[in-house]
Amino acid sequence: MDLMANTLLSAGTSPAMIHSLEEIPDFTHHTHALCINVGTLTADWLPAMKSAAELANQLAKPWVLDPVAAGASSFRLKACLELVGLKPTVIRGNGSEIIALSKASVGPTKGVDSSHESIDVVEAAKSLAQASGCIVAVSGAVDVITDGQ
Repeated sequence: MDLMANTLLSAGTSPAMIHSLEEIPDFTHHTHALCINVGTLTADWLPAMKSAAELANQLAKPWVLDPVAAGASSFRLKACLELVGLKPTVIRGNGSEIIALSKASVGPTKGVDSSHESIDVVEAAKSLAQASGCIVAVSGAVDVITDGQ
């Protein structure tokens, strides 16, 4: 989280990495956008993630879901699918994460490194974008961004 915060600070933003459900209303009202990264997902933090996403939607603020290692465990996949159901503006993941979310594969998923080339997941990304109504961005040797069309 320090790297992300420092990177955002250097770009002139005012990042805040929060996990407390009690802080969601105060922080979300003052944000311009929200990024929910499930890299450090816990059962205790999931309600705050969902609350922040719901409030961002109510306030018409864009939010990005980063579904780190989405298919690596059933808990993580279920949590990520619940967050996808809350309609993020953008879903940003690697090939394995996007395939897991699109349900296009039941193969093993790695963490932040991907076992799939991004160009190989174009159809999975399109499918996910169409099903979720989100923009899907796949990172890899060749980056892919789609709205499903």
